[in-house]
Amino acid sequence: MDLEKLATSAVKDSISVTETMSPFINEGDKEPVWDGNIYIFQDSSKKKDGIKKVPVQVKGKKSNNLKAKKISYSLGVSYLRSYLQDGGVFFFVVHIGDNGLDRQIYYSALTPIKLRILLSNLKKNQTTKSFDLLPFPEDNNKKTSILLNFYEHMKKQTSFSNAQLLSEEELRKQGLIEAITIPFIGYRQNDLDARDILLQMDEVYMYATIKGTDILQPLIEMPIDLHIYEQDNKAITVNGKRYYSTISRVKSKDKTIVTVGKSTTLTIRNDSFALKIDIKPTSILRDALVDIPFLLDMANHGHFEIDGGVISLGEIGDKVTKERLEILKSRYEFCQYVSKLFKRLRLNENFDLSRFTDEDYKNTRRLYEALIEGKKVSGLKKDIPYFVAMDYADTKLALLFKKTEEPGVYEISDFFSDRSYAVYRLDENKNRFPSSKYVNFKAEHFLMFGNTDYDDIIESFSSYKDEPNCSEEATFLLLQMILAYDQSNDKRKDILAGAEKFAKWILDSPPLNNDTNIAKINYYQIQKRNRDLTKEEQEELIAIAERTSLEDKMQEYSVKVGAYLLLDNKQAAEFYYKMLNKTNREVLKQYPIYRFWDKSTEEDK
Repeated sequence: MDLEKLATSAVKDSISVTETMSPFINEGDKEPVWDGNIYIFQDSSKKKDGIKKVPVQVKGKKSNNLKAKKISYSLGVSYLRSYLQDGGVFFFVVHIGDNGLDRQIYYSALTPIKLRILLSNLKKNQTTKSFDLLPFPEDNNKKTSILLNFYEHMKKQTSFSNAQLLSEEELRKQGLIEAITIPFIGYRQNDLDARDILLQMDEVYMYATIKGTDILQPLIEMPIDLHIYEQDNKAITVNGKRYYSTISRVKSKDKTIVTVGKSTTLTIRNDSFALKIDIKPTSILRDALVDIPFLLDMANHGHFEIDGGVISLGEIGDKVTKERLEILKSRYEFCQYVSKLFKRLRLNENFDLSRFTDEDYKNTRRLYEALIEGKKVSGLKKDIPYFVAMDYADTKLALLFKKTEEPGVYEISDFFSDRSYAVYRLDENKNRFPSSKYVNFKAEHFLMFGNTDYDDIIESFSSYKDEPNCSEEATFLLLQMILAYDQSNDKRKDILAGAEKFAKWILDSPPLNNDTNIAKINYYQIQKRNRDLTKEEQEELIAIAERTSLEDKMQEYSVKVGAYLLLDNKQAAEFYYKMLNKTNREVLKQYPIYRFWDKSTEEDK
């Protein structure tokens, strides 16, 4: 049996039946290796104008395994390096049955990038390398698409055969990427969505547009399993009652997964359109409050609708037993219970209830009784302090425990909303005057407590803003908020939002803004953490920096340093920084405005 001729014949026959491709493959090499080309023409007339030439190699192998979805082939490293030097090759392996008549063609599009990946991480003295091949399709349009895509990628990548290439992650770290492109061709598939054509591709390549250039640079990586995420506006109803307005879809080559809410997924096999429904109630509190009523209603009616189209539960409906429904109802009642408590404590309802500890469950009951039902809580220790930082739901709560006449029985209240908690301070003459209950709060307290009420902070200071030192105390507390946000690595947006509200209140509240310049700088440094400053804001900061004149020169220079830092004027900021004495420099370093200082220009003397 002449495997060489049978393999070559199989490839020629497969290409010859297409409308726009012709094979020119030589036979008779003793390797056995047959070198040649496949020519791709612009149309069926096969005129030479715009002809594309694809280099190919064909190998034959005796095998009765003609239905494998993937095969592996081993080739000499020297051959792979030669292919890379030449700009790539379209590689065929033909499995030929014992009778010589049964044949299955497999292929691998060995582009420069794919060859570089194959040749990377070779072991010392390794002489061969295995790679995978896929079945060559029978559909002529798909054959043409595969070879056209190989040709286009070969041309794009040839000039980068020996160039140093970086991964997408490395380019992003260096800030060099302007866009990522995945180019592909779908021959005679104009009736299909481009995303569907992309998913049909056996291999895709990514190219980066580098800032300052128009050249697409190939990335030294190939997506192994491509998925496309889509979100679509759809009315999800049960017996006409709407629960959701959108669905999400994740498409892959083999299947499409549709997600309804956070608890229901529909998996549709692309080859058979078989539908599988999976229901797994979410443990995220906010989502469960919507999903569970939907699941209960869906189970009750045995179906739901997507834009009016009925989706029957089918076999899954048999698994919806009475016991499971009762469990789901109990779960919903508990979620409602916890949600009411979370809202009372200003906690984030995106909390994952699966993280609840046994102690959390106990404290949920106690807190609900105290804060929602207004009851005294019994069965507690006899020596609980008045102010308590209680661990609850992955955070800490600032609570007040008021003892009653009965041992182990307390009235529990939220520190932030309890108006009975009073703080008094003494002035220099030892006269007592009221102060805010937040006067001793530091950055760590804002990071610690999850139930902070920023509106109550403003109300607390409002009640005594005419008292001595209120302005200084409010400013100090504001700076602690900003420091807490910075110490969270910019993650605690709730703290920054609270600081912004407090800073605006200070700015708009005489006599707290008796030093308007400092109040403005503090407000604008918060804005600078959120966004770029506007032209008007920059002009106001310029006026502060140029016109501020104070008897206390150290304070004046500090104000100027702050204003210039917010204006990104490093030279001017450094000039006034050098005019500060060493003590004031150290103080400046403790302020959150120091975040904007260019540490490389600092000179301590």
